[in-house]
Amino acid sequence: GNPTFREALGRVREAVIAAQSHNELPYGLIVEAVQGPSVPEVPPPFLPFTQIVFLFLYPPKIAGSVVPGGLDVKNYRVDARRTQFDTQVAMFWDGEHGITCLWEYNTSLWNPTTIDRFKQAFRILLGGVLADPDARIWGLPLLSEGELHAIREWSEAAGVQLLDRAGRPVPIGVAGTTASGEAGRWLPAGRIEMIPRS
Repeated sequence: GNPTFREALGRVREAVIAAQSHNELPYGLIVEAVQGPSVPEVPPPFLPFTQIVFLFLYPPKIAGSVVPGGLDVKNYRVDARRTQFDTQVAMFWDGEHGITCLWEYNTSLWNPTTIDRFKQAFRILLGGVLADPDARIWGLPLLSEGELHAIREWSEAAGVQLLDRAGRPVPIGVAGTTASGEAGRWLPAGRIEMIPRS
């Protein structure tokens, strides 16, 4: 369907609360029960049912404080140089400075430019949600004004529009459909690559 953001958030909240009632079951055990024991050719950090993880965290308020025993505690980031998932987005709410977002991704799947575009689209999406939490999901913005302007110019020059299911212009590199039902995507140079039907 096409719920409002507020309705979708309520559904997610209900699902998370229901899942937390089973938090004594580690995710790895659930995967093993569904999939069977580990397969030797699959590396241990790979979890087949999860490619993208989204976390919203409230970090503990211990940084910069003195804990019993006179221990001074400070936060620091450790770069593990690996991720268990294709993409992991962790949002940290600290109450004072707002939200900090940390993106981890599999570098064999994504390049930094693509992740930067994801970040930009995510910021635009969050801006749309904050401006109107009762907007329908398919009506929320994902494109920057610059990208939207370029796509409009290219569409005008080519005499073709590529649209998503909601009838909005698709981002560069994302598949869309023409008015005649053909699939294609915009290439960064402003050309359309038509996608053959399978």
